[in-house]
Amino acid sequence: MPQALTALLLCAGVARAEVTACPVDTGNPRQMEAKGRALFDEALRREPADPRGALEILSCVQRIADKPAVSLRVGLIAERLGNKRLAAESYERYLALAGDAAPDRVELTRHIEKLRTELAQAPVSPPQRPDPEPPPQPVKPQEADSPTLGFVTLAVGGALMIGGGYFLWSAKSRNDDVHDLEPGSTYWNSPEAQGEMDAAKREQTLGVVGLAAGAVITGLGAWLILDQKRGVAATATVSPKSSSAALRVRF
Repeated sequence: MPQALTALLLCAGVARAEVTACPVDTGNPRQMEAKGRALFDEALRREPADPRGALEILSCVQRIADKPAVSLRVGLIAERLGNKRLAAESYERYLALAGDAAPDRVELTRHIEKLRTELAQAPVSPPQRPDPEPPPQPVKPQEADSPTLGFVTLAVGGALMIGGGYFLWSAKSRNDDVHDLEPGSTYWNSPEAQGEMDAAKREQTLGVVGLAAGAVITGLGAWLILDQKRGVAATATVSPKSSSAALRVRF
């Protein structure tokens, strides 16, 4: 079943693509009428499967051989496709070309009036206007949890102080090992002794920095724990087309 449907769609696509090009007017009325009749017959064959392609061919025929039968067929196909305006205009053209010879003039005139009434009563869609942008809605400030932040800060400060103390102890130990050597020993001038002294200086610097930073951060953590009514608040203003945010720290 899917293969048959695919083949049918492919055939319809090929048929639609093979619409005959509209011939150029040669100035010979008989020759153009013959070409128009051939195209009209082709449109009738194509109409059941490809009404749009048939309508395209008939529009070409109207330009080279404007006959009542052509306008009537254009109106029928246009109405089938839901194009009431083209259908009404084509029916009117058919009556004008057929004159008194049109056997269905009364019925078709009423049908044209019906189509025109439906077109006049069809609602006209107003032009779409963009919706006004709503005013920015402020987001409710969210207060940070001061005790939790305080404990974390206190822990970080304590870790820095412990690390700083360790580096100072290690620096003193290295320095004492070098100074405990006996006077006159060649070890004082050795690369090993110089390396121990350099390492002691680096560790001493790290230790002092760690103790100082740890003390400051520990004090901040203790202050945050004691002052639960203050902390960090974030406020933001958001709109559909733009957004902005501001961070405010209260002490």
